[in-house]
Amino acid sequence: MPSEYDTWMRRHCDEADDHIASPEEIQALLDYVNGRSTADEAAIKYTETVVKSNEHELVYIWALLHDVAQEFPQTHEDIIRLLKAIQNLPSIEHNGEVMSWKDLPDFHFNLREYSDGSFHFYLPRQDQYPDATRYFINTSAFIARANHLHVIDLGATNGLLSCSEAFETDHGDEKKKQALLLLEATQYLLLSGPEMYQESETDKYAGPLLQGRKEAVAISRWTFWQQRLSDMANDDMMDEDARAVAKQAMNTMVQIAAGAG
Repeated sequence: MPSEYDTWMRRHCDEADDHIASPEEIQALLDYVNGRSTADEAAIKYTETVVKSNEHELVYIWALLHDVAQEFPQTHEDIIRLLKAIQNLPSIEHNGEVMSWKDLPDFHFNLREYSDGSFHFYLPRQDQYPDATRYFINTSAFIARANHLHVIDLGATNGLLSCSEAFETDHGDEKKKQALLLLEATQYLLLSGPEMYQESETDKYAGPLLQGRKEAVAISRWTFWQQRLSDMANDDMMDEDARAVAKQAMNTMVQIAAGAG
């Protein structure tokens, strides 16, 4: 009996344009997510077409992983294990150059394209793209987890940018937008809290609300984020799930600050 991954993949390939992974790559990924192969075995099979053909671009294999990650959040840890196995593969010659898998060439760029595209293009057109919200949340969660586990090396950049946009920028009455930005930012606070605590000591990417507040009273960035989370957690106009996550992140931040004191 076909699994949910098999059914989705069949539909996904039927709806996709010509720029999709090869049948061999699709089967290698299906075998892996369905538990029929290990990460090491899947890494070899999944990259085989790229290894054998200079005409097969990396974007095809990365795009398929991104599609699965945004559709199925339960696969995130499996995909990260697969990426780590790919990173351990030997270097190859591709398009006339020696290419190392260690840095996952073009992977992060393609991943950011998915996240930015979801937020700036699909979310404002949810009548046409009803899954846009779910895709944005799933992709944001995947990026935060992959960065936390050092599969991609973004440092604190994405986390600071997300917190700046969520907590240090005034979105007025756009509660739905604010809730989505909150859900993105709290991924970094919950997964990489101690690192974010250290980075919050800088004003890098500081938003206008933080800058204005600091002109009025001395306040740490970490404390400012906590206050903003408290406001959101008690805002009856905010989505209930977002309010619950705000409370969870706020409690985590209190514990991190106490431990660092």
